[in-house]
Amino acid sequence: MLNIFDDDINDNEIRIIGSARSKKSGNPNKRNGRKPCCFRINDSQDESCDSGNRPKRPIWIWVLAVAIVALVVYLIMSFSNSTDRTLQVSVVDKEEIAPADSLPIHPVSISCSDTVIDGFKLKLIRPEECLAELFIGDNPNADKSIKLAVPAADIRADNGNMVGAYVYRGELLSQGKSKMGFCAIIDGAINIGMAENTPLFEKATETGGYFFRQYPLVAEYQPIALKPKGSRLRKALAEIDGCIVIVMSVDTMTLGQFADALVSLGATNAINLVGSNSYAFMRGNDGSLTEFGSRDSAPHPNTNYIIWRSR
Repeated sequence: MLNIFDDDINDNEIRIIGSARSKKSGNPNKRNGRKPCCFRINDSQDESCDSGNRPKRPIWIWVLAVAIVALVVYLIMSFSNSTDRTLQVSVVDKEEIAPADSLPIHPVSISCSDTVIDGFKLKLIRPEECLAELFIGDNPNADKSIKLAVPAADIRADNGNMVGAYVYRGELLSQGKSKMGFCAIIDGAINIGMAENTPLFEKATETGGYFFRQYPLVAEYQPIALKPKGSRLRKALAEIDGCIVIVMSVDTMTLGQFADALVSLGATNAINLVGSNSYAFMRGNDGSLTEFGSRDSAPHPNTNYIIWRSR
């Protein structure tokens, strides 16, 4: 067999023979004075027949490989940090959400002021941001959520029931129309007026509301003429400038004098409340209790109040 190379190769080497070239081009390796490249078989590293002429990879390949590795590391770290921040924000948001029973409520305001009308001293109590209800019992101040309580319907001497129609949480407890004034409480809102029949009575029974009867004092800015029943301390539930106000006399007055004073105050409508020395109270935001009148030493089971609670 014809040997076309000048040198021999070992058994563990192979020779790479280039493609055929024209005779004119000749062997480029011989023209350049270099020996053909050969590789050892089973060696871990390829090796040129001439160690000084090993093939070299272009440097841009190494630069590109390093750049790719750096980019991958950067993306992994960025994704990890982003996930940590997202998780951290989620935790903070969850901690800041308050339970439903601890959500902030509207601030309760029970203001009290004094004035003088027609020479009579009056006390005005304004409940704000409260829900009105009726309360049956002799000790409403035991309930700390009650901010204001004033006696509502009178009690009959013959049978011990409330005078006139009385609805408590939608239940009719007594009937009658002996007094034309009324107070209806629907969904915590108060409506007062004077009428023999009013649809608010049915609405109170249908919606679980409250309703009671009392003497009317003012109707549509006009005082109601009532027979004088002597002078005593008076209490009224009045609508003044669109707000519900409890008006209590510091001086003794007849019902007529009291009605005139309410009109002078600007009352649109007003009804009488249990007066004289009947017990009432208001509670400040700090829990302090201001009491008016005195408790009955032997309270009647149907003693009742109109009260205001926190919303």
